[in-house]
Amino acid sequence: MSDTQVLMGIVFLGLAGWFVLAAIRPKSAIRLVIEGSTLVDSYGISSRARSQIETFVKQDLDYTGKLRVTGNSDSKGRVHLKFRGRIDSGTQQQIRNFLLTIL
Repeated sequence: MSDTQVLMGIVFLGLAGWFVLAAIRPKSAIRLVIEGSTLVDSYGISSRARSQIETFVKQDLDYTGKLRVTGNSDSKGRVHLKFRGRIDSGTQQQIRNFLLTIL
């Protein structure tokens, strides 16, 4: 077996593993993507909540990077949020508090 075949096998197994993980990974019930002072994408929220979040992001949030917020409800109905992106803990808490009041 040549080095090229071994390398292709490793690449194939890596891609197959990635597809399997993507398929079995739990999907988030809520997803928000914020870039600077703009809500770029949202999933799993009502149009009224989206409007409130857009206003919050434009007027109250002092953030300049790209941020992804995902959330799921647990069996007791509490929403757990996860943040991806460069964000300080104070801004993260500000977003968390706002979202938990409107969701």
